[in-house]
Amino acid sequence: MAASPWPEIEITQGDAQHFDSESKFDLLISNPPYFDNALKAQDDKRNLARHTDSLPFSALIDLWQRVGHVNTELAVILPREQGQELVKLAEQAGGHLRRLCEVKSTERKEVSRWLMQFSWQAGVCEKQLLVIHAGDDYSEDYRHLCREFYLRF
Repeated sequence: MAASPWPEIEITQGDAQHFDSESKFDLLISNPPYFDNALKAQDDKRNLARHTDSLPFSALIDLWQRVGHVNTELAVILPREQGQELVKLAEQAGGHLRRLCEVKSTERKEVSRWLMQFSWQAGVCEKQLLVIHAGDDYSEDYRHLCREFYLRF
């Protein structure tokens, strides 16, 4: 982070269910495991990273409540179906979906991922669509979004 434009940002890595902090965070970002009741692989580390046994969505909402404050936001990426489940859990806890970016790999395919941002503050949900590939190349929207991360853009 020291080499980034935001050197004051603090990153913490650890088990969400047992993490506690006297400091309150402004933003929590997660790419949580999302397979639930699915066939598991032989590799325990792969299962830990991909199955909700290790981090149920309810524990993610609990973490947001525990280490956040009234203005803390939660940003998550999930497949659409699991995203819908997280939206319901957040609403039950008093949270609100404030931003939703639906992601499609191509224009003709169905939405595969939801990029979501939640807030404790009610308001209108800003929605957008991101198509990654246009024809044989990346879409202009995707290039614009990722240009600072890819040398070939």
